[in-house]
Amino acid sequence: MRAGAPAGSLTANAGLAAVSELCGRLGVIEALDAAAGSVKHRDRGLGAGELRTGIGHGLLPEVLARLRELPAPA
Repeated sequence: MRAGAPAGSLTANAGLAAVSELCGRLGVIEALDAAAGSVKHRDRGLGAGELRTGIGHGLLPEVLARLRELPAPA
């Protein structure tokens, strides 16, 4: 991943790409799968780790938007 001048069309979603990259590098999905224990494995669909990180990715824009609304510290 490379940082550079902000692109107007991408800047709003830049946090999602950074979090996705970080999750991949840290092995978050694999760790969540291991912590969830035995779950019926199917040929299609999401595993426990993929489901949890997918929900987190879906909630992240709302969390970031609310953080922007907070007043700056004094």
